[in-house]
Amino acid sequence: MTERQNLVTLFSNVQTKLKTYGLREYVAPKGLSLLDLDNAWKHLLKSEADWSRKINDEIRRFDFLSLSSISSDILLSIKEELRKKFARLANDFEQKLRSISMELTNMEGALEVMDDCNSVCLPNTS
Repeated sequence: MTERQNLVTLFSNVQTKLKTYGLREYVAPKGLSLLDLDNAWKHLLKSEADWSRKINDEIRRFDFLSLSSISSDILLSIKEELRKKFARLANDFEQKLRSISMELTNMEGALEVMDDCNSVCLPNTS
C-alpha cells in the first residue's frame, strides 16, 4: 500500500514541477495512468482475497472430511502445505511489486527518456 501512495505522490510532484517550470504536462502511456494503476491495484487486492478464500475453503473442506479415513496429522500437513503455497505466492508478488517500485524510483533524466523506458521497465498491459 505504501508503494502505491508513494507512486501517486511522485506523479503529483512531477506534474507540479512541470507546471512550475512551464513545461508540457506528462501524459502516461495508455494503460499506465493513475486510474489504470488504481484499477490494477484493486484487481490484485480482489485476486488476493479470492485466493485467500479459496485456501480457507479448501482447509474447511478438509476439516469436514471423515477423520476415520484421514488422520489429523495428514490434515495438518495438508493445511500447512496450503499455507506455505499461499505465502510463497504472496512473497513472489511482493518481490515483483518491490522490483517495479525500485525501477520507478531509480528513473532519472528527461521525461521523454523515462517514457521510452516504460516499455522496458513495466509490463505491457494491452
